Amino acid sequence: MTTSQIRSYLNQKITLKRGKAPDEYGEPNEPLSFDLRARVDWENKVIVDNYGKEVASIALILVVFDSTITYDDVFTIDGRDHAIVQINRVQDFSANHWEIRIR
Repeated sequence: MTTSQIRSYLNQKITLKRGKAPDEYGEPNEPLSFDLRARVDWENKVIVDNYGKEVASIALILVVFDSTITYDDVFTIDGRDHAIVQINRVQDFSANHWEIRIR
């Protein structure tokens, strides 16, 4: 699947709020927010988070974003903030996108 094919599935608008984690140079990030096109598939699923614990995820987000997404970031969907519990960057020769699970 190419990036343009992935973009055709991104039919919703969400907001990514940057956490206060340091950037790649160790400097604190400015609190920023980005409006993004995304695909949100609402489905309850038990997953293993980045701490190795089983947690409930309520949705899978598919998004094309050129910068890094971290566990300190928050997605706002329909006015509600959602924490990130799993991040997967999918890269191949024709497509780069993020698959993120939230709670």
